[in-house]
Amino acid sequence: MRLAFCTSIVFALVACVARPPPKPVSRFTKPGATQQQYMADRYACYQESAQNASGAYVNQYAGAARSGVVHSRNAWLACMGGHGYVLDPNGDLAPPPGMEIHFEHQ
Repeated sequence: MRLAFCTSIVFALVACVARPPPKPVSRFTKPGATQQQYMADRYACYQESAQNASGAYVNQYAGAARSGVVHSRNAWLACMGGHGYVLDPNGDLAPPPGMEIHFEHQ
């Protein structure tokens, strides 16, 4: 009985540690903006924030290289600001659930 209790406590702790906390959703305000306009501008800024990135390393045993596209959150926020959106934690413009953008780089 005691072993089962301790095992369940360990599994509960591992489950809590294993899940990263949810990232906050970026919410915006812009006078007169509709949700449809916000989503279109958001996508345009996401495309504009794309940057090519590559890297490689070599050591005495092997090497590896990779390249791809990354998106900069700072560039995206600057673009959104250029379109007149203001970052506001209580803003009424936000993506629908499941359409959040998660950035690798600031």
